[in-house]
Amino acid sequence: MSIPGETFSYKRKRLIFITMAGKTLKVHFAIDPREFANSTIPMKDASEAKKFDDIPSYLKVKSDLAVRRVIALAKRLAEENNVPKK
Repeated sequence: MSIPGETFSYKRKRLIFITMAGKTLKVHFAIDPREFANSTIPMKDASEAKKFDDIPSYLKVKSDLAVRRVIALAKRLAEENNVPKK
């Protein structure tokens, strides 16, 4: 845990970064935001900022549905990067 937020990595690659913005939780993902252009998941692009080069998309968590989407995206990232289950 660091002052800016919580980082989840696997084999030195950042996969997920969680921050707080006021009362809103922001979850940044190592997923290309263009994949969700025509999707129901409202992913935002954060690639302009240098510190988010490797995690260019984020999702604001304000509801139960957003929590379910974050969990689904985290599972997808884990499968794509072959993260072992404990």
